[in-house]
Amino acid sequence: MPARFHPRTVGALVHDDSVVVPSWEFRRFAHAYTRMTTVSSPSPEPLPEGSLAKLSVVRGQRVGAAYPIKEGSTMIGREGGDAVDVNLDELERAELPVAAPQHACVRLENNCLTVEDLKTEHGTYVNRTRLAWSTPYPIKADDIIQIGTVQFRVAVKVKKKTGAAK
Repeated sequence: MPARFHPRTVGALVHDDSVVVPSWEFRRFAHAYTRMTTVSSPSPEPLPEGSLAKLSVVRGQRVGAAYPIKEGSTMIGREGGDAVDVNLDELERAELPVAAPQHACVRLENNCLTVEDLKTEHGTYVNRTRLAWSTPYPIKADDIIQIGTVQFRVAVKVKKKTGAAK
C-alpha cells in the first residue's frame, strides 16, 4: 500500500496503516519506509546450554567492536543520567545522533535472548523490522539489531563440552 497523508496529523504520512512518519522525513528516507513494518513478539527460543552471547558492530564508527550480553539486562543508549552498557556516543556519527539516552534493552533470561525498544522516537529494528514499543522481541544468533545508523550482529558462541568427567 503506498504511503498517504494521515488525516489527523498535519504534515505526516502513514505507511502500512500503523506508522506515522513526518512528511519531510518520508521524502528524505522513503527507501527505508517501503520495507518497514511493526511486529509483535513471537515466543523466544532458548540458547544452547553454556552459550556466550555478544553484540558485534557491523555498521557504525567502530566496526568489529564487541559488547558482551550479560545475564539480566544490557542497556544500549547514549551517555547521560543513567548508566548504559553499550554507549552509542562512540558508535554513531557525531553530526547525526539518533539514539536516545536509554534506547533499547537486550535481556538474557532463562537462556533466552530478547530485545526491547524503550519507547524511542526513532525506534529499534531487528532484521529490518521495527519493534513495537516496550514489547520484548526474541533474537537469535546472526540477527541484526539496528539503532539509528548503527547495526549490531548477535553472535552466540557455544562452549564445547569436555569428554569424560572423572
